Amino acid sequence: MLPNLPESNVKKVFVSAIMPSGMQKELNALGVECIYPQQAKNIKSELRFHPDIVICNACEGVWYAEKSNEQTFDFGELRHLDKDLGEKYPEDCLLNNLVAGNNVICGVSADTAIFGGKNIIKVRQSYAKCSTIAVTPDAFITSDAGIFKALKMHGSDVLPVTNERIELNGYDCGFIGGCSGKISGTLLVFTGDVRKHAQYEDIKSFCRNYGVEIYSLGKNNLYDYGGILPIC
Repeated sequence: MLPNLPESNVKKVFVSAIMPSGMQKELNALGVECIYPQQAKNIKSELRFHPDIVICNACEGVWYAEKSNEQTFDFGELRHLDKDLGEKYPEDCLLNNLVAGNNVICGVSADTAIFGGKNIIKVRQSYAKCSTIAVTPDAFITSDAGIFKALKMHGSDVLPVTNERIELNGYDCGFIGGCSGKISGTLLVFTGDVRKHAQYEDIKSFCRNYGVEIYSLGKNNLYDYGGILPIC
């Protein structure tokens, strides 16, 4: 399965271990099994549970985690960075990279060697995956102005949005990419009620332009649980 952009219905996803059980049950009802990635060794905040912080789908079937990660699974190959994630930015987001087709959006501190021959789009925002949703390989939603500019220069269609009303404990706000994930080629799921986002109509319209519908888990405000990462 292509990283972040499944073409068919997903059977397994990585989610945060602290995602509410009600949301996980909704995913189960959609035919999706929830898997928890091993939490980060050195991060004290709830970011340590975030899939988009602790694990990265670098290419089809290949996942990267920090050096001390001992997780095992049978749905792909787990490789390791040569060091652990750190507590402070940007050392906490070495794996927070967005792979979309042949493109990779990543911060300047990312180890680009893990992506092989993919096209690297480097940006100042090291929370690249948190800040961005890949709707298609060339259509994105982002809350970061630098990522917006970089993707537009690359020729992609990009919808700029705000992070307002996206919650994350201990932070002023969460991120748009961190409260979402695709579970099929035509369905983008949000952790919380996306209708409460100030640009809900724009998000819905943008996604529909590419044949993608949006779905809300629960009725509360959007919450950044580190995204929903499709596995297989």
